[in-house]
Amino acid sequence: EDGKVGEKKLAVKKGPGADVWVHISYDGVWIAWSRAIKAFKGKYGQCDYHSFQNFDIYIAKIDNGKNLPAEAIKVAHGYYPTWGVDAKYPDKSKTLYFTHYETQAIKKTIVSPDGKFTEPEELCKVPKQGWGTNAHIQMSPGGRYLAYRPEKIHVYDFKLNTRINCTPPTDGCHPCWGPRSTYLIWASNHVCRVDDGKYTYLGRNAALGKYWYGI
Repeated sequence: EDGKVGEKKLAVKKGPGADVWVHISYDGVWIAWSRAIKAFKGKYGQCDYHSFQNFDIYIAKIDNGKNLPAEAIKVAHGYYPTWGVDAKYPDKSKTLYFTHYETQAIKKTIVSPDGKFTEPEELCKVPKQGWGTNAHIQMSPGGRYLAYRPEKIHVYDFKLNTRINCTPPTDGCHPCWGPRSTYLIWASNHVCRVDDGKYTYLGRNAALGKYWYGI
């Protein structure tokens, strides 16, 4: 109305913690996000999102906006959720990846259409380059590539069992994969393309141009 976009609460709030890093399934039926376990003050302020160990993974069935506000369902302790490529099929079970920061591991669970989910299982460990200083860990929807930041953004290919060299290595944080695991975008406005183990850095601010539409 009058050119204004309406707002609706996505999920019922439970507890004092903050909600960050929301990821919507590709069919628009589910959301996944990280919620602070409790209210706390970190190095960078209240409920500091850099304190990765202080968050849990939640999901909610929003059903393309037909089911709002939706019930928040706790899945497990973790951070940085990513829906798998199968999250584009309505009325089908969906893979959900997330990071377990304390053990530097990627875990996954299968979410059924009725909201039930399998016991999270460890899929892989973050490569040794990331141990001790690692942060901003996110699995690609296809389950092959891992973006992480020991000091700059790196990509690890689990099929080839090797780290893909960034050319040039770039700074930044908050990596985010496109739904086909082809493009990786991260702050501040960096973008690269990953094709079967080949990494091509496309430059800064490229995410604001034509590459954004081919993710």
